[in-house]
Amino acid sequence: MRSITVMLVILVGAISVQAAGEFFGQPQKLCLALASEGLSTEGWKVSRDLPGDWYCMTPLTRFGSIGTNGLENNIAFYVNGTSPSRANDIRIKININNPAERKAAFTRLERATKTLLKAIGEPILAELAKALSQ
Repeated sequence: MRSITVMLVILVGAISVQAAGEFFGQPQKLCLALASEGLSTEGWKVSRDLPGDWYCMTPLTRFGSIGTNGLENNIAFYVNGTSPSRANDIRIKININNPAERKAAFTRLERATKTLLKAIGEPILAELAKALSQ
């Protein structure tokens, strides 16, 4: 059985300029935004592999039970940028390896998304909430 990967990407231009300017200009704070969801990073740091890039990320955080492919569902959180003082994009990625737990996986993604948007002072768009719930 194959797994399903869903990724939510938030770019600076996708949200209001005021909120984006304030929050994307505080990458360390952004890196901590999902700690309450069990998605903790090691903080904003320069990339050793890609000169000029900065990032923070979580490891793949497993949840649920093992699917038929022998893997559990997992979720990860990434923030990327090209400056020590500004993030450019945010990603929440979920891999659904146990299709029987698809609804629970999307609930986890929705909760993380709402927590992130609350942290940057933005409401969840109705279309996004609908997509996550379906």
